[in-house]
Amino acid sequence: MKRLAGLACAVALAAAFPAAAQTGVAPPAPNGWMLGLRIGYSIPMGNFADTNSGTGKLSDEFSGQIPFSFDLGYRFARQYALGAYLEVGYPFIVKTGSGLAATECHVPGVSSCSGNASVRAGLEFLYDFLADGQFRPWAGIGAGYERIGYELKDSSGGSASVSYSGWEFLNVQLGGDYVVTPKFRAGPYLLLSVGQYDAVSISSGGESVGTVTIASKQVHEWLQLGVRGRFDL
Repeated sequence: MKRLAGLACAVALAAAFPAAAQTGVAPPAPNGWMLGLRIGYSIPMGNFADTNSGTGKLSDEFSGQIPFSFDLGYRFARQYALGAYLEVGYPFIVKTGSGLAATECHVPGVSSCSGNASVRAGLEFLYDFLADGQFRPWAGIGAGYERIGYELKDSSGGSASVSYSGWEFLNVQLGGDYVVTPKFRAGPYLLLSVGQYDAVSISSGGESVGTVTIASKQVHEWLQLGVRGRFDL
């Protein structure tokens, strides 16, 4: 009887505290900080300028990019989080065709051309549809600023960089996380950002040469697919 009573108590405790019994880690408090780490692939869509010249499509300049991003936010009532994001990526430029990048890659004296860097930064709001459960779908919206560019080099070691920058009006996010531990979850996500490049900046040897305002600005999008890991601190 004592053994049966002890077994019953053990089963009851495991049922009452399943997460703690399995991992030994206490679940996070309802309010607190969260940190997200993401990696994915972004596909360009739309135009960055008027297409009358045939060089306005974003996909004529960049075939895609690999982004690495960080989310830092504060959780409210377990389901809401308000925070900021910072993304750094590596873009792939289109070296053949009618795009501006392809044209500059074939200027006499240019020996090589490649993607330089992309940066996105802004604020976001995230919402968990299910506060409990092994699988937790979530959604988010945000807005910020973005910059993307490429680098040209000549045979003597000189270099010049060209970058496009402007506001990201809106990004919409959808994802789903699998709970690994009470404080860590991971899963796939989908992000669509909508923005507009306002200016083209040129620098050489690390010094700014000038900035040209894009007169015929157009709206472009980036479709991003990837995986996110989230830590509730």
